[in-house]
Amino acid sequence: FFLMIRRPPRSTQSRSSAASDVYKRQNQENDQNAINKQQDVNGKGPNPQLLKRLAAGEKVKISKKEMIELTSKNYELLPEVKSKKEREQKLEEIKVRQQKLKDFDKKRRQQGKIR
Repeated sequence: FFLMIRRPPRSTQSRSSAASDVYKRQNQENDQNAINKQQDVNGKGPNPQLLKRLAAGEKVKISKKEMIELTSKNYELLPEVKSKKEREQKLEEIKVRQQKLKDFDKKRRQQGKIR
C-alpha cells in the first residue's frame, strides 16, 4: 500500500510569493476601505481628489510641523514607551516613599531621645 501526498498548486510554490500576494491584497483592501470611509463621511460618492491621489500612488502632503506632531504622538503610544514611563513613574514613587520613611524614622528617633 502506497500513500500519495498531495502537492500544493504550482502558483504558490514558495511561502514568500504567498505572503506577497497577501500584502498586495491588504493594500488593495486598505485603498478600498479609504474610499468607502470617504464615501460614508460625506454621504455622496468618493472624493475625486482622493481617487486621483490613490490612482497616482501619491502620499498625502503634510507640513514638517504636522509630521513632527504625528510622529511624537505615535511615539508616545508605543507599548515599550508606555511601559518605560510606567517604570520611571514607579521608581519615582518608590524614591518618594523611601524619603518619607527616612523622615519618619528620623522623627521617631528624635522623639525617643526626648523621652
